[in-house]
Amino acid sequence: MGHVPSDAKAIFLEAIEKESSEALAAYLNAVCHKDSNLRIRVEKLLQAHGMAGKFLGGSISNTDTLDRPYAETIGTWIGPYKLI
Repeated sequence: MGHVPSDAKAIFLEAIEKESSEALAAYLNAVCHKDSNLRIRVEKLLQAHGMAGKFLGGSISNTDTLDRPYAETIGTWIGPYKLI
């Protein structure tokens, strides 16, 4: 990985290019490793981005909650908590 972005917007722009939830989680773990506040900001941007696509697209189905733009895995920070 070359240049590592340090602000939420730059990380978000890289994150939306990831093709799988596993690649996204690995990327976020790498660039936000110890900065839980940064990780939270990026995840909020990703969540808003995912919801924006549905704004004019109709109803939300039950499967939409399974297709989140990121996955909680071991090492993921959720607020001040780290999954182990």
